[in-house]
Amino acid sequence: MTSKGIISIPSELITEILYRLPSKSVGRFRCVSKEWLSLLSSPQFIKTHQNTLNRLFLLWSELYEQSLFHLTLMVSNPTTRECVQLPDCDFKIEGHEFVSCMICGLGYDSVTDDYKVVTILEFRNRNGHDIIMCVHVYSLRRNTWTRVIDYPDKYHSSHITSKAFVNGSFHWVATKVSDQTKVIVAFSLADENFSEVPSPTLSYDLDTFCRLSVVDEKLAIFSGLDAKVWLMNEYGVKGSWTNKIKLHGFNEIPMIGLPFIFYVNGKLVLICRKEMLIYDIEDGRLSKHIRNTDPMASNFFSCASVESLVSPRFNRLN
Repeated sequence: MTSKGIISIPSELITEILYRLPSKSVGRFRCVSKEWLSLLSSPQFIKTHQNTLNRLFLLWSELYEQSLFHLTLMVSNPTTRECVQLPDCDFKIEGHEFVSCMICGLGYDSVTDDYKVVTILEFRNRNGHDIIMCVHVYSLRRNTWTRVIDYPDKYHSSHITSKAFVNGSFHWVATKVSDQTKVIVAFSLADENFSEVPSPTLSYDLDTFCRLSVVDEKLAIFSGLDAKVWLMNEYGVKGSWTNKIKLHGFNEIPMIGLPFIFYVNGKLVLICRKEMLIYDIEDGRLSKHIRNTDPMASNFFSCASVESLVSPRFNRLN
């Protein structure tokens, strides 16, 4: 306590407190003083503040022009209200004119402390028989695109497959060419390799009736048939799948198509066409909201995010 009776808190303790505050609060506190602005904007503070695998919003649109394929990508952080357009990438494959975007997502690579955008594209020639699946990775730290190992030819994926980013890897449902069984395929951002992740034993089609998601940092599967959510409690272990979450009342609400599902602060958010359902896991209540726009009819797609102070201009700040 000072001579005037005012308590003086050591700067080290203030910093430790700020590390534990939500991103939105830290963003507002940058206006307190020039000293706080400098502290709260520094790369060291932002990196330490990340106590979860924070992700940014990823927005993408696609445009076809005769034999050329243009994929416009933008990365945005709604917390800091920053948005950047990624540099163009030459996705064109000689002799293959028809292209469809299979998978597009963004995740954090904790090994290299880098945010990466992944696209997996299917290229076909004019007769549609010769197919090449290409994987491109964009590094926010290096600000460059790289074509990595091609998609394994023992799988083919659905054009509308859902994806989930957990444990440093993207996950989606694919079909094995050998026996047409549905499996969960993972692509690691650290080593840029593919692998299979065991799925629970289900009596229905994993691709047609399910959506992949992440619930409480665990790989999850939402089943639209019985409104259950399966959780992989121990990553990579088949026997750890459980289906303790049941969305009561979901099947009583008419919906067009299978909703996309996100986990936000103890609640499941399901979005389908103009409807949005919010399910509170703790009290088991389901509420319905009508949206003004139809996200499925738009050229843009957004993936779930976690609050973060990281700037999309990542490569310019490190």
